[in-house]
Amino acid sequence: MSLQRLSAVACATLGLSGAALALQSVTLERFVVTGADVTFARGIDAQGSIAGSYALPDGSSHAYLRDASGTLQLVDWPGGTTTFFEGITPGGIAVGFAVGPGSIGPVEYDGGVWTALTPPPQAGVFLQGGNDSGLRVGNLVGAFGSRHGVLFTGGVPTLLDYPGAHSTELEDINELGIIVGNYRPDAVGIWHGFVHNLNSGTFRTLDHPDGAETRLRGINDFDTIVGDTLLSGASNRRAVVFEGGEWSDLELFGVFGDSRASGVSNDGHICGEYYGQFAGAAAVLGFVFDPNGFGPSRYCEATPNSSGAPADIHYVGTTSLAANDLVLEAGPAPANTSGLFFYGPGAVQRPFGDGYLCVSGPHHRLAVGSTDAGGYALHAFDANAASGALAAGSRWYFQYWFRDTAAGGAGNNTSRGLAVDFTP
Repeated sequence: MSLQRLSAVACATLGLSGAALALQSVTLERFVVTGADVTFARGIDAQGSIAGSYALPDGSSHAYLRDASGTLQLVDWPGGTTTFFEGITPGGIAVGFAVGPGSIGPVEYDGGVWTALTPPPQAGVFLQGGNDSGLRVGNLVGAFGSRHGVLFTGGVPTLLDYPGAHSTELEDINELGIIVGNYRPDAVGIWHGFVHNLNSGTFRTLDHPDGAETRLRGINDFDTIVGDTLLSGASNRRAVVFEGGEWSDLELFGVFGDSRASGVSNDGHICGEYYGQFAGAAAVLGFVFDPNGFGPSRYCEATPNSSGAPADIHYVGTTSLAANDLVLEAGPAPANTSGLFFYGPGAVQRPFGDGYLCVSGPHHRLAVGSTDAGGYALHAFDANAASGALAAGSRWYFQYWFRDTAAGGAGNNTSRGLAVDFTP
């Protein structure tokens, strides 16, 4: 049945408040390094540049820097076979690990200049974070699978472990000398987050109150902490934020998969990774989250379908008309079921099939496709071939419609809506 016919038989518009249709004032962008199987985003600096690494199908790992505009710079230790960036200081010094001539170990990269740090004797150290005062933190692998925290002061390493722990990870340090990390009480126990104050020498355990396990990853100079937690009874990890004494679950990707927040800048931008589905296969993508941004944002409601959950909608790429790289993603819906993305000039919310219509007409339909075996649908949006007056500065609203006979009722359902402001 056509969208127009379904719209005609839909019930009257719900009496919703303005808040119910309000767009989220956030920007969430996922990104990949072209050709990579895995893209990690591990730290973000004061200029919005992200440091991370990526893995190619041949198994090799390399590092990158991504500036606030989305431009990627691929970098490797000269002659190295493996390079990881695991963090970045607010001033833009990337830190990590390299393997190459001479088995390098912990390294940092500052504006094209590489520096190798000397680890403790006979120990490989991964740098994880640092501040602009020259302090660096990282981890080394010890005996019997244990890990130990390493603090570099003026390039000199010292071990720093959570008291009595079997394993310790030091993940990041801010300008005030506050370190975030994780510890494990024994070889098989769960991980717990902790905060260590270098000035007072105190340790404080910091666990999500509803989490079966908590891992802390990053901290800014205002003591905003990011990481991830495995909620009790859940199967997916969630990116979380601890700020002002309170925890927040970012819920970045709805039911799409695991997410981990790895770094946070002083202005609140957060980066990390999404573990889930992309292009019909398991994928790891980087993300950057701006709580005060104005990029594509989800709105409207979705009802559970026969997959057991509501269908959400997300995107990969940018809203640039010149780049023309926006990819729409929706799900979960029933597996291997036909559906299509469509868009229009306005936002509404009214009953539509077994769900809600979130886009006002006239509707512009994209090509009919099918969900994959996991119930997810993707569409590479071609702005050059799109109907409607797409122009820089224009806002359009997108949604996914799909058949769902197994649910009974009208036999079809929809995702949430996605508002997109196109840029030049």
